[in-house]
Amino acid sequence: MLWHVGATLLILAAPAQWYLGSALPLLSPPEQLQLWAWAAAYLVLALSLVVVNGRDAAPRWSLPFRVAVCFGVAWLALRFSSDVPVSRAVLLLALGLATILSMGPAFIGKRGLLVLTALLFGLAGVSLAGGNEVSRAPTANRPARVLATEREAVASREYRGLVDSVQVDGGALAAFGDGFLLVTGEGEFYRVGWGGPDSVLVSRRLPLTATFNRDKLFEAGAEVFGPVGGEFEVRTTDIAIDTTVSPQRVYLAHNYWNPEQRCQTVRVSVADLPDSAATPRGDAWTLLYETSPCVAPSYELRRAGVGARLAWLDTKTLALSVGDHGLGIQDGHEGPQDPASPYGKILRLGTDGRVSMLSRGHRNPQGLAVTRGGALWSTEHGPQGGDEVNAVVAGANYGWPLATYGVQYGQDRWPLMGDRRDHTGFAEPSMAFVPSIGISNLIEVEGGGFPEWQGDLLVSSLRDRSLYRMRTHGDRIIFTERVPVGYRVRDLEQARNGHIVLWLDGGVLMDLSRAPMELEGPKLYATCAGCHGTALEGTPTGPSLRGVVGREIASTAFGYTPALDTLKGEWTAERLDVFLQDPAKFAPGTRMVLSGLDQRTRFRIIEYLRDYRP
Repeated sequence: MLWHVGATLLILAAPAQWYLGSALPLLSPPEQLQLWAWAAAYLVLALSLVVVNGRDAAPRWSLPFRVAVCFGVAWLALRFSSDVPVSRAVLLLALGLATILSMGPAFIGKRGLLVLTALLFGLAGVSLAGGNEVSRAPTANRPARVLATEREAVASREYRGLVDSVQVDGGALAAFGDGFLLVTGEGEFYRVGWGGPDSVLVSRRLPLTATFNRDKLFEAGAEVFGPVGGEFEVRTTDIAIDTTVSPQRVYLAHNYWNPEQRCQTVRVSVADLPDSAATPRGDAWTLLYETSPCVAPSYELRRAGVGARLAWLDTKTLALSVGDHGLGIQDGHEGPQDPASPYGKILRLGTDGRVSMLSRGHRNPQGLAVTRGGALWSTEHGPQGGDEVNAVVAGANYGWPLATYGVQYGQDRWPLMGDRRDHTGFAEPSMAFVPSIGISNLIEVEGGGFPEWQGDLLVSSLRDRSLYRMRTHGDRIIFTERVPVGYRVRDLEQARNGHIVLWLDGGVLMDLSRAPMELEGPKLYATCAGCHGTALEGTPTGPSLRGVVGREIASTAFGYTPALDTLKGEWTAERLDVFLQDPAKFAPGTRMVLSGLDQRTRFRIIEYLRDYRP
């Protein structure tokens, strides 16, 4: 039996370290429950082998049947638990271990069995202990690709496997040291930064977990989900780090489920950031602020959301956005327009817990950013249409739910607007999106990584799966540039090295950096491809450019103008640069017309032509 006890412990602990990348005590309760289920399945299997077959009897043909029954029952039990993720990879790993380990006593001699049993307990002990922090490298990365932008060539690289299984979309990033602090929607914390010879993103799990009674919400079951008509989530929404104190502190914005009153609030909780020697604790958090009253689940709350973003106004004051929670949409007087209510507001929240209203009339503020000049910008979801970007002014009223550029879902107007066509009587948004883009958080870009974007706002989106670069002038937005990324962007942040990292739904991280030459060239050559072909093959409009560097001028089969046809010598990099600056001056009469290309662009195009390989 000692063998089977050791095997049970190994099946419990090994998948945690070998696949999920964390010691068992650091896993979330749902993930731990999955592993306990597989361990229990093996224990029942082992008991059946000992009782029915005898200690040393080989299980023979019945083993696959017994494994299937024991693990099948465990799988069915997990499927009926709404908050337990069932990882196929972990299941297959546990099944493989169970099949192999169950046959051990029948095929190993007694002396060897004692030695291997000791080894089994040792492996299980190492996997169970595993330390308080777990470093993990990405399990699968796509090659870097270039995002199409007007002023910068942006290389993007995706990272998966840096966090444990993500069951709830949400969470946030905050710049921290040379990297980031990341919290998932479930409330698990990670340090994320660059490491290794290729400077790839790596992560380290921290012994800190948010608590918001999510398990109590799922215990309520149909009492909550029935009236709402589907899943009703609580999750983390944002973090802010105070590095001016020791130990450093993290402020966490999140939903909180009140199981007694069957309703939810927005909370801001605070905890010391743990060091590598810290032990996970459930009582690490102190409540700093909570909205009141508690709001019951509703269709309106599901649509409106809770906002709950954080941004530092100064070293002792946070801006906190609070969504309307579906309040006030019938008459406009409850919630967002009520100065005494915290809902539909952007609040000032001191680190001492004192609260005051900064602005009102907000629906679901999804983003907050304070610029280097001290300006506060916000983004918020409208109803159907009408997502907004707002330059937030203290004391201003942004109109919701009495004014919006959106409409009621499934209709062609917003009932409370009357004949109003704009926000007359209220602060106008700096930008409104019709149709909605599912707007998310925003940052001000610093110039270290993207000089051409310096000082611009970078706004993320969920529904549109894009970024929007916005040039501002005071409280005006002069222009926007859409940058598709192909994922729902939950949050974004810029690091000290200039890179911008996106936190994407599904537990994916994306690293944006200025594209290196080999990635930048293809994008810049796109301006030439219309005449010369995407693969430099040539078209009736322009000659082939393959091998042009070092080739005789006008030496290919193409109808060149007399000005080029009479020129002698080779195309050198220097000659190409002069030609691209002003084709008509280099070869009077040439049909090629170019708008001015800056020196950096010309250099990248010439490098691409020189190094091109089909």
